[in-house]
Amino acid sequence: MKFKIIFLFFNLVIVLSFFVVFFMPLFMLGHEYAAIFWRDSWYLPIIFFLIIGGIDSYFLLNWRLFRNLEDENWDGVIAYLEDRLYQRGRISGQRIRILINAYLLKNNMQGIDRLESHLREHYPKLHSRFLLSLGIPRLLRTDAEGLEFFFGPHRDEARKDKEWINFLYGFSLLMQVRREEAMEHFVSMIRAGYVGPTVRLLLLYSLVPFTVEQDDVASLVSSESAEMKKRYSRPSLEKEIQRSREQVVPVILAKLTEDALNWLYPSKQEIEKEA
Repeated sequence: MKFKIIFLFFNLVIVLSFFVVFFMPLFMLGHEYAAIFWRDSWYLPIIFFLIIGGIDSYFLLNWRLFRNLEDENWDGVIAYLEDRLYQRGRISGQRIRILINAYLLKNNMQGIDRLESHLREHYPKLHSRFLLSLGIPRLLRTDAEGLEFFFGPHRDEARKDKEWINFLYGFSLLMQVRREEAMEHFVSMIRAGYVGPTVRLLLLYSLVPFTVEQDDVASLVSSESAEMKKRYSRPSLEKEIQRSREQVVPVILAKLTEDALNWLYPSKQEIEKEA
């Protein structure tokens, strides 16, 4: 109902605004000047109605989707988008994003797996664009080998989510108890310098177990953690972490991130206990 009201209100405001602008010369300058303005600007109504017609067409074509989103009817959202994708071949980045989020809300990992296979076969560019989200089922199933082979081939690509692709690849090595490979991969990520604060925190925390036996790793973790504490207070780092949660993977790793925060900024009780 809210969406319908917004849609009608939007059209009303736009149409009224157009008539105010178009007929203003008549009230402000008189009929003669208004006639000249209308004669020279005859194309403006055509452009206006083409634009508003295009916008309204978009909303009307997606009316069922928007209504389901408004009602939080995720089964309806999934059914609608699956029909558009698999039956009619109508696809866009926006629809893929909504469909993945709906699958996650319904805990439908099989749906994401099916979508991943379909995009990989028919829409490789979209598959690459949503690679991180499409790998979520493997993370939730703790499928270490699946994570490795899914993200591994993409770890050297220049992409916005490169840091998360590489962290999950290294995380998969840890899950397979391939400690030496994981350690070397995490160290190389830190030294490469392309990671943001959230992933850097997770990398340092993941390297802590190696500091007992590896002096060079201990030195790296010590210097990098000191630099992070110098640059960020806990509240400011928490804000950075919150920004990263616009993606789903950081949300899934929230517990690990919280543990890493507590390690970097120990409470007074923990400090006294260690002392």
